[in-house]
Formats: sequence, structure tokens, C-alpha cells
Amino acid sequence: MSSDKEKKTDKFSEDVKAKSEETVGAGIPVPAAVPIMIFIFALGLILGGFFLPLGKRGESKCADNAKGRVAQKGNDKKAAKSGEILRVNLRIPADAPFYGPKDAPVSIVVFDDFQCPWCKKAAEVIHNAIKDHKNDARFVMMNFPLTRIHKSAELAAMAGMEAHQQGKFMELHDKMFAAPRTISKENVLKWAGEVGMNVQNLKAALDSNKHKAAVDKQMAAGKFIGVRGTPTILVNGRKFNMQRDLNKAAKDLSSLIAEELKIIKQKKYPRTKAYAMLTRGGVRNLAGLSGKPNRKADNKKNARKRPPRKVLDPNVPYKVEYTEKDAWKGAKEPLVTIIEFSDYQCPFCGRADETVMKVVDNYKDDVKLVYLHNPLPFHKQALPASMAAVEVLNQKGLDAYWSFHKHLFANRKDINPANLEKWAQEVASVDVTKFKAAMTGQTHLAAIKVQQAMAAKFGARGTPAFFINGYFLSGARPYEQFKTIVDREIAKAKKAIEEKKSTRADYYKYVLSSAQPTAKYIMQAAPERPKRKPRPRLDHTKTYKIWPIEGLPFIGDPKAEVVIAVGFDIQCPFCRRIFPMLQELLNGEKPKDGKPATFTGYKKGVKIVFLHYPLPFHKDAMGAHEAMQEIFVQKGPKGLLAFIEKAYANPKNLKRETLDAAATAIGADMAKFKTAMDKGTHKELIKKTMAEARKIGVMGTPSVFINGKFARGRSVQVYRKLIDGELEAAKKMMTEKKITADKYYEEIMKTATPEAVWIQPKDTGAPGANPAIRRIPRRPGLNGKLPPNRGIIPPVKRKVVAPPTAPMK
Repeated sequence: MSSDKEKKTDKFSEDVKAKSEETVGAGIPVPAAVPIMIFIFALGLILGGFFLPLGKRGESKCADNAKGRVAQKGNDKKAAKSGEILRVNLRIPADAPFYGPKDAPVSIVVFDDFQCPWCKKAAEVIHNAIKDHKNDARFVMMNFPLTRIHKSAELAAMAGMEAHQQGKFMELHDKMFAAPRTISKENVLKWAGEVGMNVQNLKAALDSNKHKAAVDKQMAAGKFIGVRGTPTILVNGRKFNMQRDLNKAAKDLSSLIAEELKIIKQKKYPRTKAYAMLTRGGVRNLAGLSGKPNRKADNKKNARKRPPRKVLDPNVPYKVEYTEKDAWKGAKEPLVTIIEFSDYQCPFCGRADETVMKVVDNYKDDVKLVYLHNPLPFHKQALPASMAAVEVLNQKGLDAYWSFHKHLFANRKDINPANLEKWAQEVASVDVTKFKAAMTGQTHLAAIKVQQAMAAKFGARGTPAFFINGYFLSGARPYEQFKTIVDREIAKAKKAIEEKKSTRADYYKYVLSSAQPTAKYIMQAAPERPKRKPRPRLDHTKTYKIWPIEGLPFIGDPKAEVVIAVGFDIQCPFCRRIFPMLQELLNGEKPKDGKPATFTGYKKGVKIVFLHYPLPFHKDAMGAHEAMQEIFVQKGPKGLLAFIEKAYANPKNLKRETLDAAATAIGADMAKFKTAMDKGTHKELIKKTMAEARKIGVMGTPSVFINGKFARGRSVQVYRKLIDGELEAAKKMMTEKKITADKYYEEIMKTATPEAVWIQPKDTGAPGANPAIRRIPRRPGLNGKLPPNRGIIPPVKRKVVAPPTAPMK
């Protein structure tokens, strides 16, 4: 049965069939029209395909064109990326001094130094630029005092911090920048009175170094993001470069502020959160602002090649002459003459002296050593030492000179005018009156200047520098390198004498006859730096046996279930940086912006034990730790804390008199204190503690263990997380085993690992491969030393690479 719709369809088909026999248009039959229609349709497709691109119809806006929409979105992303504004993700410390509205959407952060001349100019530029945006921009100072070249910069930084607390930062800031070269404690206090500050509070803050930790923290933040000098200016995280035209710089900075305000308005960021929201996704450091790839991601591809350097050509002889008055040693008629330019305060010269003396002793009849003086300007006592040595030579001759020479190198760190006079009398038996007259009148200065000029003429810019029959050899080289050149020169000399070109007595003159009259330089490719092998890391999942701890100095709860053992060196700058963190763990955070602290500290349950670990290159550290132990014995944790704070007032000077003064200040029994220090009462305990600490992997300071587990990272947040975990574990074990809190640490030490377990990274292998864990036994002769952890490692001597030896001629 068919429907009405089907009937209509059949009727339509019949009509088409009937009309197919009729003509279309001007007598064209239907069968002939079909090919024509197909041809017109194809022509339309071709023409449409040609003209549509010209009309840019490819950018379809059709709602159902999903593929086109996705492609367009990808193009938008690429465009956004190419025009992206790069910013540094820098968090501004809450205590950073500033002027301008606190809620300003634009923060001009400057890493600044009050004694830097360019910082003074930058301050003027910023001040002029902010005038146009008084309500929307503020200046924030991140202290970055360059203490090596600006002696009062740190003092000024701390004064600025105190001025900020007193609400007078802008006023004192302008005063100090008005006369940066005259900054001193007296002048800062004077200027503080002029701007209405509480001078007594400022003086107390400077005397106690109240703000030093905050200044150090700001400087550390700068170093972390790659700040290398001052001023470094960031406008909402964007780098702004100063220029010599200060008016143009102020206009450019004002334009940049206006641009930032426009961006903030477009993005609808609230004023108080604009800085944080703009910088939140920024790059980690200043290097990232250039868009350069991270070198760590592909060291081989992006490693910077060291350019070739200009060096003195070691393959030609130089005409270095000497006189009969100069100090010499060895053969009277040598085949090889070694002329040495040296400095009595140079540690490398002292090391090289032993080597060259060995050469002279082993080639007694063939080698002559001539010592010439080249005291370097940064060795303050080197010139007086050279003048003293020449005077000894003139008064007492060669034997006395070489004895005095040897004594100077053996005691180079103690060279001073008084000791020079004393040693000259004791070692060389000089006439003291003549010696004093020569030193006071600088009798030998002119002769030494002549030798220094000769060293400069032949390119010997550093010490020690050797010319072996005129051939240059730089630095404290091993004996084998001297031997190679000496043997070669002896062979050349014998050949020349056999051929009657010269005699033995005149051989050095023969060598100089064809030598270079001045320095000749060549370009030498710098050697590739060897890839540093990955260091083994201490396995932080293990619990190490740090026991017993009775008698060691501590602060905190004496019956705590959580023991933080710190490998500690009181003279270590990193320990000084970590000490406030340890105090914060016990005392809690300080209130910020008038709000109460959220973390109030571990008043109970945490004990911080200091494992004595004075490092050998901190000369005063051992004595300071002896004093630290004696103070703990006498005054307990409170006295210990007070003593450490006194020591940190001037950590670079921990001489005996400083320790005595600190002990007196905290009320120690000075008779007992001095007896303990003089007799070294606590030295054995300190050495024993160091030996035990090495067993569990302490090789540098600070090294932090929380209930025997090595803490990776150095922050209060890291330590709090580990402590909270240990408190939970302690609570559970004390309930199960029914033990008290003061016995918990002793209980976990029973099953602790007695020696360090190291994770040794593989040099090669698939990424993500599991590291091999192995125990590293102590080797004989190394005093139980183990591979280093994340602490400070004493410097390793560089391996000296010899220059190519000269070919035999």
C-alpha cells in the first residue's frame, strides 16, 4: 500500500521522463544539455577555487567549521607567545623598605647600594618618573651592598632598614644618596637626627646588627635571580635598563609605568594583587628574560665555548738578562740558566720554590738558578720582604740570603716589618742599624723596580714565572715539566759546544744572542673544561645513628622526642644564615604587618643539638667551638644561645680576645673559662664528635638531621614538615611501646644505620634510571673521609696543565 507522498514522487518522475524528449531553451535537446551543464559546473569550481583565496575566504567564520577554528586558535597562541612580556618571578619581602602607596599596582624594585654612583643617578630617574604616577607607582629597595668595594654600604643598608621601621625611609634615603662618599656611622646618625628619626634606636640597631639578617636575605634573593651589580631595576618584574641621558631614562620609565597600568586595567587586576598576579608565571632569573634556552636542559648544545686567549709564546727563547749582584744558586758555568720572577707572599711561589730547588740539587753541575723580584701590588708585605732579602744579600752574601729566602717562604703569612727585622737578625745576623736604614730609606727599591719592569717587558704578569735558557714556563709546575725542558736544553748546549759554536762559560750569552728582545704572544685555544662527575648524595630515607648526644650543646626542650642534630661551624657563613631558621622553629614567626604570627614555634618536643664540626680552613673555628662547649657547661642552653648571638655580631673575628669578651658579657666564670681554653679541655670531645659525624656523612656545614634523617633543603617549611611527621610517628610509637618522650630518640637510635649510605648517580644510562645505592667504606689514610654531601666542601686544588714544550733546535 503506497502513501500520498510516494504517489507524488512517481508523478514527478513521469513528468521528467515526458519532458526529456522536449527541447530546452533555443532548441537544445535535453540529452545535449547535460554535458553543457557539467562543463559549466566544472568551470565554476575552477574559477571559484582561484578567486576565493584572493578574497581571503579561507578564513571561514562558519560556526560548524571546527577544524578551521582549532587551527585559528593555535595561530593565536603562537602570536601571543611571540609578543609575550617576560617578567621575573620575584617575591618582595614584607620588610623591604619602600616609599609611595603601599597598594600601588606598579612596584619599581631596585637592587641598590647606597655608595654606588649609578644607584644615585637611578634614584633621581625613579623619583622623576614616579612624579607622574604618584598614586599608582612605588619604589621598593632591595639592599645589595657591594661590600668589597663600598666599605660603608652594608652600614647604610641597615640604617635604611631602621629608617623604614621608623617611617623615615624616604628622608634618610635621600640624605645618604646626596653624599654617598661620606657615609659613615657618625654621619648617618647625624642625618637621622636631621630628618627626625630616633637616633638612639638607630644607634642601638647598628651596634647590634639588628637588620643584618634582613639585608643578607635580600642580597641572597638578588643572587638567586642572577643580580650581578647595582642598580638592577625591575618594573613589575620587567627589566629596565638605565642610560646616560637621565631625562630620557625618566621619560622611558614613566612610559613603562603607564604601559603597566594599561595592562592591569585591561586584565582587571585589583590594585593590591596586581604585582603578584603579573609576576606569578614569570621566569626564574634574569637570564630567562632574554628568551635564551636553559643551558642545563642541553649542556652539549648550548655550552658556551671558551674563546682563544693571548699567551706568551713558550716555543721561542727570550733575552732575559741578569747581573752579578743578583741572587743565584747552582753551577758557576751552567748549561741551563733558570731565571725566576717571584713574590715572597705568593703561595704558588712557595710551592714552586721547593720544586726548583730540587732541580738545582739534581743538576748541580749543569743548572744555575737566578732569583729576581716581582712583588705583586695586592701582596702588601711582598715589596718590604724583597727589600729585606736584597739587604741581607748585600750585607751577608749568598749563603745568608738563601737561608733568609727559605725562612720567608716558610712564614709568608706572618710577614710584617717587625718580623722582617727580627728574622734578618736571627737567621742572617745582619747589622740591625744598617738594615733599618735600608728599609726606611727604601735603598733597594730602584733595583727591584728594574726587575719588575723586565718581568713586564717579557710578559711575566704573574708569579712565579720562569725563563729556562730563555724559554717561558709559567706557574708552580711539577718537577717532571722542569726536567723535560732542562734535559732538552742540556742536549742542545752540549751539541753547540761540540760544534764549537760556544763555550760552557759563555753558553747563556750564546743563547741570548738569537733570543727575542721583547714578549711575543700567540693565540692559544682554551682547553675544554672537563665534565664534572655527579657527586654521590646521602640517602635521606635512612635513619642514621647520631648517638650518644649527652654533653653536646643544645637549645630547646631537653626531654624532646624530636632531636635536630646540626653539623655546625660557628664561623661558617651558611651556618650563620641557618641559625635564625633554627630559632624560628623554637620561638615561632615574628608578627608581620601588625598581624599575629600563624606559627608559634615548637615550645615542647623539639631539641636542637649542635654537632661540633669546625672546618679546617676557618682558622678561629676550633677555638670558638671550645669556648662554645665551655659556655654550655657553665651556663646551659640560655647561655649558649646568648654566646652564639654575641659571636655572630662579628663572626670573621673570633680570636681569643673576642671570645673572652663574649664570655664576660654573658656572665661566665672567667677563671674556669680561661683554664678550659688554655688547657684545651674540650678539644678531644670536639674531635670525637667530628669523627662520629663523618661516619654518618657530615662533610660540610651545615648538615641537618631530624631524628637521624638527613634533611634535604634549607628552609623553615622543609624542617616543619619533617618535624611534624616525626612527632606523629613518635606519638604512635610511644602509645604502642609505652615509652616516655625523653626515651623515644634513644629507642629509634637502636635500629639506626651506623654509617652513611650514599646514592651514587650514574654517568651514563637511560633518563629516569634508578640510582644505585651503595655503602662506601672508609679507606685507610684518609682519616675516615667520605664523599661530600650538600654542605660546604673545602676547595680542591686545580690540576695544572703544562704549556707545550719548545721543540729542540
